[in-house]
Amino acid sequence: MTVKVDNFWGLMTMSFVLLASGSGRDIYFRPRIRDSTRPTYAPKWRGVEYLRRRTPIQSLRSLNHSSVHLPHLLNMRFDYKALFAASLAFLGLVSAAYPWQARHGMTSDDYQNTFNSLVGQGYRLTDVSGYTINNDPRFAAIWVQEPSPAWVARHGMTASDYQTNFNTYVAQGYRPVLVNGYTVNGTPYFAAIWDKSPSTGWVARHGMTSAQYQSAFDTYVAQGYRLRWVSGYAQGNTDYYAAIWEKPSTNVAWVAHHGMTSAQYQSYFDQYTSQGYRPILVGGYVVNNVDSYVAIWDKSPSGAWVARHGMTSQGYQTEFDNWVSQGYTLTVVSGYTLNGNQDKYAALWYKE
Repeated sequence: MTVKVDNFWGLMTMSFVLLASGSGRDIYFRPRIRDSTRPTYAPKWRGVEYLRRRTPIQSLRSLNHSSVHLPHLLNMRFDYKALFAASLAFLGLVSAAYPWQARHGMTSDDYQNTFNSLVGQGYRLTDVSGYTINNDPRFAAIWVQEPSPAWVARHGMTASDYQTNFNTYVAQGYRPVLVNGYTVNGTPYFAAIWDKSPSTGWVARHGMTSAQYQSAFDTYVAQGYRLRWVSGYAQGNTDYYAAIWEKPSTNVAWVAHHGMTSAQYQSYFDQYTSQGYRPILVGGYVVNNVDSYVAIWDKSPSGAWVARHGMTSQGYQTEFDNWVSQGYTLTVVSGYTLNGNQDKYAALWYKE
């Protein structure tokens, strides 16, 4: 299913933060003043996560490169304080904070229904990861209620379907900003997002072996492109990759790796963070029942951040509750499965 969404949210939306007002399902919006130290909490029910997100991280240009092998809102109500904060937002006195929502463990139908509901409320899909449990597709995703250019998203696409949609949307002026590969019963499928955001140049490829991906990486980086997105997935006993490169407008050092074991990923993580890099993308995938990872680090400015991988579903939920209660925002979540039925997660949280 395809949904096209044009930007219709203004500053009124930007001046509110989604907060839990107490017990049960009573949710309302409350303004959050800049530099407030009050934490933002998420109500917990059935693995559903609610919180907020601030302005998305911008794509930044590289100086370095290295790749060795990357339910509804219920009972909404507003009071005069919220309206006053919205007025302040027009004067630039309140920080722009965007409500956001995240889910994991969704079936394909659950994902589509949630997608329809949230998009109907003005949310945009910003991250989606496909995986399986007992060969039944599952999805983890993040939506943000923020101003955005026109966009479209599809999931459950075969490689041929993805290429057809790719050609169609690019001809209409869209460009890919995310492509996620996942395997169901041995067949690769894709979820993707395209939008009409401006770009100085981009390249996208899918169905690449490790060697083909490395070759493409070297070629495009040499031409001044930076890796924006990469997803690993399996076909048979072979790892394949889908990736997007862009020509950014600013210079920030960055590094990327793919085909990493959990131990290798941790080793690179420790090495690069000690050098001042921070992770901006991490993705897990499984080949021959062994978990592997892709990741991108860079030296763009950032507040505090947290990264985790190898989490069980409950472990992920526990980490989510812990970090968002401290004011962190989920920006990336990746699902993958070991032994056919053990879903695992990798994720990144940031704090301004």
